[in-house]
Amino acid sequence: MRKIRHVLNKARVKPGNRILEFGSGWGGLAIEAARSYGCEVDTLTLSIEQKTLAEERVRAAGLEGRVRVHLLDYREIPAEWEKAFDAFVSIEMLEHVGAKHYNTYFKLVDFALKSRNATAVVSASTFPESRYTGYQAEDFMRRYMWPNSCLPSATALITAAQVGSSNRFTLEGVENHAAHYPRTLREWGRRLDRNLSQDIIAKDYPGLRERADYDAFKRKWHYLFAYAGAGFAKGYITCHMLTFIRPNDTPSRCD
Repeated sequence: MRKIRHVLNKARVKPGNRILEFGSGWGGLAIEAARSYGCEVDTLTLSIEQKTLAEERVRAAGLEGRVRVHLLDYREIPAEWEKAFDAFVSIEMLEHVGAKHYNTYFKLVDFALKSRNATAVVSASTFPESRYTGYQAEDFMRRYMWPNSCLPSATALITAAQVGSSNRFTLEGVENHAAHYPRTLREWGRRLDRNLSQDIIAKDYPGLRERADYDAFKRKWHYLFAYAGAGFAKGYITCHMLTFIRPNDTPSRCD
């Protein structure tokens, strides 16, 4: 929740603002933006499961009139969304865009955001510039967890934001959250052990009814947490959050 609020604060949202989100997750950010910040949110996902659960949570929070979850590719946003939004947010979705689409991604963010008093905040796991390449060979994560994913670098995203928007974005802030992730991943492993059981997951995934299959599934997640945790701890991968404002907008103040 602290990260969600940090993102929304960086996006400088106010009551009555309209937010566009690429990558709904399970609806947490959209719900918090509507409930605690008084915003209206359109959030996009390609996952039927994410849409279903996010909408259940929106209904449970009584926010059906403030949050709309769309099963929609970001490249297909409707024409009526042009210059309709006060803020844009996207958390850990850019890893699935692909290097050749970064310019298009930011072109559409520019298309959707108002020309003045508008902010975009994007967060993604990244490669340091010395390790980044547009082609990334298959490894454990790209084979078993996130097929065809591609980690950007902060520089690649900043460059794409300028190219895609025709220089209508100003870089307002850069944060590297990598130092927090080894601890976070260890905690995720503990929560997995505490909350996951074969009986629970086999109800939705019958292929895990066999003990050997379930054990292999769980070991993959523990290996992911250890593998990614080591990557963050050693600086092999990073995690950047970038904030962009419009060229003539006033930068944030700390006084």
